[in-house]
Amino acid sequence: MSLKRLIRNSVCEHPEKTAIIEEDAAVRYDLLLSIIEEIAGDLREFGIREGNLIGLRFPNGIAYIAITFAIWEVGAIVVPIGTELKNTEIEDICNTMQLNAIIRDEAGDDDLKGKCSLFDIQYFYNKRSSKNHAEYIEKDVAFIRFTSGTTGVSKGVVLSHRAIRERITAINETLQISADDTVIWMLSMAHHFVSTIILYLANNATIVIAKKILAGSILEITNKSEGTVLYASPFHYSLLASDNSEKMLSTVRLALSTTVELSDDVFKKFYKRYKLPIVQAYGIIEIGLVCINTTEPSKKVGSVGKVLPDYRIRLKNTRNYQHKKHPCGEILFSGPGFFDAYFSPWSEASSVMEANWFDTGDIGWVDDDGYVYLFARKKEIINIAGMKVFPQEVEGVLNLHPDIKESYVYGMKHSRFGELVIANIVPEKDSEKITEGELIKYCRERLSEYKIPQEIKVVDRIQKTPVTLKIIRRNE
Repeated sequence: MSLKRLIRNSVCEHPEKTAIIEEDAAVRYDLLLSIIEEIAGDLREFGIREGNLIGLRFPNGIAYIAITFAIWEVGAIVVPIGTELKNTEIEDICNTMQLNAIIRDEAGDDDLKGKCSLFDIQYFYNKRSSKNHAEYIEKDVAFIRFTSGTTGVSKGVVLSHRAIRERITAINETLQISADDTVIWMLSMAHHFVSTIILYLANNATIVIAKKILAGSILEITNKSEGTVLYASPFHYSLLASDNSEKMLSTVRLALSTTVELSDDVFKKFYKRYKLPIVQAYGIIEIGLVCINTTEPSKKVGSVGKVLPDYRIRLKNTRNYQHKKHPCGEILFSGPGFFDAYFSPWSEASSVMEANWFDTGDIGWVDDDGYVYLFARKKEIINIAGMKVFPQEVEGVLNLHPDIKESYVYGMKHSRFGELVIANIVPEKDSEKITEGELIKYCRERLSEYKIPQEIKVVDRIQKTPVTLKIIRRNE
């Protein structure tokens, strides 16, 4: 089940097909394998051994993909490190995990330089620890990713070679990625890889890496390469939806949106502009992509789709939640390719899950046609004397106010009521005269009394995760 077999299988099927395009450079599948094997040889000479934990800090590109597979080629474990992370954050990961080494694109003190003769790839190797991680060999560990979650807590998600192979097989039953596909890639590989890049390469697709994230550039590269799949975030689709040129996306069969919720407005504007529906997907690193709205994206706007064939969904504690006309519940999934453990502190997946059901922490509902809708996170719910408030509902009201740019609603502990609703708002630039009293009156006309913020604070900005731009929600 090792992932190093994946590229070899693809080479056997389509050795001369283009695997990756990065600006003016392109590599075929057979050349990609040769590059991986050469880099793997250098990594062995540097001292990397089976079971080693190797941090990888590299920008998107052919090099990122080749080095990742080279690490697996020598039996080591990939720990992606986002290029947006600061040195102190990197040091925290190195110390927490006792990484054996870091491979990066910029030289540091005492780094060894590696270079591939087959392709213009250079990288720098920095040894960090001599710790023996033999236990990870037995566990078949391939990948450990620390994330900046919406709660600010990062545990480190451990994935085995087996889990990754299982999840990409399950996902592709629905996506049907094949050698006929050309995928336009716009997201960070440090944050999106195992359910996407690996899946594309396993099925002989061509990956085109978009370096310039502007609507005109995306349209140009998609049309030039005759792209068939867009894998992007709502931010990218918002840019494309606002494009005023006459360029279309005539070769695209699938426009897939992930990372954060896609607004109805962006969906409608994009569809009107390109006559192409955006397909929403739901996935998290622990379980992969488990819902994709490929069948009714235009009729089920806002849904993340039906549960994929190999997975099951269950709603728990439905009596505790009610939103408008929908009976909500805490969402759990079961199926193949789930994570193997949390790293810090180490917790086997079996000890975290309920009889093989993973609690996502999300709250949502399933309609009569089997389409899944998400509404909130369980930890975000504000409890006021037994009444439950969804922060997103209050934010939705506040964000419609013409003088408010964006808002963040959270709960503050209270000795009598349990919690109170508090709102932080970022006003529009020309809204200096906005008052708390006026906003509370505005909310009172649109919300139940217990949902109205008890205090509204004006702030300069709302703290968000660096890549996915999700609000970092902490009760204060």
